[in-house]
Amino acid sequence: MKQEFYYQQMNKAQQNAYRAMLDGFESLSPEFPVLRLDGKELSDIFFRLRLDHPAIFYVEGFHYRFAQNSEYVQMIPEYMFEKKKIKEMKTALESRISRLVRQAEGMAPEEKEKYVHDFICSNVTYDKLKKQYSHEIIGPLQQGIGVCEGIAKTVKILCDRMGLECLIAISESAPDRGIRYRHAWNLVKLKNTWYHLDATFDNSLGRYGQKRFDYFNLDDANISRDHFDFNMSFECTSMLYNYHAIMGRFISGKKQLIQLLSDGLALGKNFSFRIKRTINTPDNIDDIVVETFNESVKYNGTNGKQYYLSANKSQLTYYVTVG
Repeated sequence: MKQEFYYQQMNKAQQNAYRAMLDGFESLSPEFPVLRLDGKELSDIFFRLRLDHPAIFYVEGFHYRFAQNSEYVQMIPEYMFEKKKIKEMKTALESRISRLVRQAEGMAPEEKEKYVHDFICSNVTYDKLKKQYSHEIIGPLQQGIGVCEGIAKTVKILCDRMGLECLIAISESAPDRGIRYRHAWNLVKLKNTWYHLDATFDNSLGRYGQKRFDYFNLDDANISRDHFDFNMSFECTSMLYNYHAIMGRFISGKKQLIQLLSDGLALGKNFSFRIKRTINTPDNIDDIVVETFNESVKYNGTNGKQYYLSANKSQLTYYVTVG
């Protein structure tokens, strides 16, 4: 189920250029005509087309030429690889994607989404060097590395192939907040409701085999705690399919927190939970959680084990690790 979100936001002229680019890239044409638009506008279409179509991983840019009175420009793509190499890589990627999709056959939609999320967290390492292919699906799917753009594109292409409606969200850089680069993540639709899914942030938070779910199916209010300046036409208003809500670890009071910590510590295994933020949530909620955790460890005993609490304060999610 291919969701062409950015195509749907364009005017007729932009859509015309979008389709011409897509046809030219898919056929690996050395050059092709595209409706003449401003260069910045063509660059924006090029960028957003590849958010809609992550399978176009092999085009890193373009230049163009035109006659003075022509209605069209002659677009000349800048391919990453030779034509033969691209075809070989497309075949290998298709095989890889097909194998992954087959493993999710028979799953419910929410299970498929978690399968994709867990694949990223278990098999992809964030590329701090930011190599070019890390921005495309070949990074996560073939090299096991990626940056937010490549990870979001991988989530989208897998969701597309599994029949899940999915798109890529973009937030711009915000130097005044210390955010140097724009960021990419996904929106996924479950039961007619859209949710934010940031597999990159969860991937980066995971350590030593941990899987984190701090950014698994958030509403607009919660994602906006640390994702800024994004403008989507879909509203995300529910936390129903949030990971911690599904697992019964979406905590709304101290009594519930004490019980969850008692049950979790008794099992002696790693676990996470999320505090439900309301207008009545005190400013020192993090201090309260830490104090309650320490009291619970003291009251329930350690059984010779060490327990550690790590916090994602912006999202009020907490991870208990057993040492």
